[in-house]
Amino acid sequence: MKCTAIAQQHDEWVRIVKRFGAKTEAEDIVHDMYIRFHKYGKGQVITKSFIWIMLRNIFFDYCKREISMVDIDLMVDLSEDENNKTHEIELYYQSVEEQIKTWEWFDQQLFLLYLRSGKSMRELEKETKISLTSIFHTIKKCKRKLKIWQKEYQRDLVIQ
Repeated sequence: MKCTAIAQQHDEWVRIVKRFGAKTEAEDIVHDMYIRFHKYGKGQVITKSFIWIMLRNIFFDYCKREISMVDIDLMVDLSEDENNKTHEIELYYQSVEEQIKTWEWFDQQLFLLYLRSGKSMRELEKETKISLTSIFHTIKKCKRKLKIWQKEYQRDLVIQ
């Protein structure tokens, strides 16, 4: 496939990226693929699967950049009154627990077990007979959900 043939299938590439879960950034990801192709793809035999893999990798890079660590100190307005600090932190943790309650039952139970037990994923695998892969992906998905929720929560605090 040549450069012009790749560009002619632009709409298909955008649809593929949207199937990955991208929304407004789908066009950006496809354009990044063109840049990456121009930089690294010259002289190679290019197939649709090669382009699909490039798009997937770029999408994952976007996801990694989008989710970042948020400092708890930014989440809670720490005032001089110690009781007020404690109350605000308690409200935040209650909000986290309420958010977790909205998840599917399996995700909720496994994440809380992992969080509260302090055990490693391998120890949980032995005790629960759930595969390590399933535990890993579920915990990873739950952490991602919490990070996204935390960003929204932070935005809501700034607006108020």
